[in-house]
Amino acid sequence: MENRAKRLSEKKEPREEVIPIKINKDSVYIKPVYVRKGDIVTWKAIDSDITLFFPDPNLFGETLGTISKGKYKTLRVLLGTRSKNGEKFYYSVYHHRFKDFGQGNSSPVIIIRK
Repeated sequence: MENRAKRLSEKKEPREEVIPIKINKDSVYIKPVYVRKGDIVTWKAIDSDITLFFPDPNLFGETLGTISKGKYKTLRVLLGTRSKNGEKFYYSVYHHRFKDFGQGNSSPVIIIRK
């Protein structure tokens, strides 16, 4: 009983994941991000304006956003998961100078962990 009370009292602070968006070797690669509900994700537009597209509006509370070169956008993760393996949310990033979408291993992905 004491251990459970201790775990409940030790609430985790939200983490911030920073995702730099830039051209790298003739492509725009976006790393996968592992987060939990309440964590913060920040995208940084390093060398161009970028536009973000989120198919699931429940993930961040919005579906679209443009970030000017040299600026950033920060959003809090609104969804959690009950799955031990996590839940994947694919999204798109359009790089205006490269005139193409960024890539992950497939589409960029945000993985929500338990």
